[in-house]
Amino acid sequence: ARRAALAIANVRLHSETKRAVETRDNVLAIVSHDLRNPVGVLDLESRLLRREGAGDEARATAFVELVQRSVVEMNELIDDLLDVARIQRSTLSIETKRASLIDVVQPVLDRMRVLVEVRRQTLEVNLPADLPAILVDSPRIRQVMSNLLGNAVKFTPEGGAIRVSAARTGRWVTISVADSGRGIPPEHVPHVFDWMWQVPGTGRIGAGLGLAIAKAITEAHGGTISVESEPGKGSVFSFSLPSADEAVSRAG
Repeated sequence: ARRAALAIANVRLHSETKRAVETRDNVLAIVSHDLRNPVGVLDLESRLLRREGAGDEARATAFVELVQRSVVEMNELIDDLLDVARIQRSTLSIETKRASLIDVVQPVLDRMRVLVEVRRQTLEVNLPADLPAILVDSPRIRQVMSNLLGNAVKFTPEGGAIRVSAARTGRWVTISVADSGRGIPPEHVPHVFDWMWQVPGTGRIGAGLGLAIAKAITEAHGGTISVESEPGKGSVFSFSLPSADEAVSRAG
């Protein structure tokens, strides 16, 4: 019996070690690939600036803006990787306060409008003023919204449409982000919230962490997240959060 127990323990330890090595390799692949892109752009632009000189004020200004965007991109990836570690250790911190949905998501909408305009997309927003308050960690829900809206911008072609809406569904508040992108094949829909997974054939766009993090944050609030998609007709990502009164009654 002791030998059998030891053998089982060794098998379990081997499996855990193998998973840890696979996770490490995946993280290293993400860091080496996704950080190399902004670093490579900065290196190229700095070489051009050094060669041509900084006398062109417009060029210098454009370079500073590029540096800022690249720093934001790298910081977002680092934050995602840190969140992965917190989620896997079950130490993701959620500090909730009563808030208006519009107040929570409006900063994300304002920030994303710039990207939408650059890609000549249209952004339609429908957030009714009479929605009930929600009990949320506002920065975390903004992170969910940013991930969903960022994906919509990435996978919607130039000139396409993105629609953000919200509605009360019983004791829940549901926020939806719809796009007019290529959509997701049915066989891949069950995997979109998996860690470090991307739809095959789309090329490597991002680290494949955003949707998994969005799911973990939503569920930490007692909510749910889902996707409906049809190839050629785009996707609709929705997450539902309990209203503040419902969240309080559950806690009580």
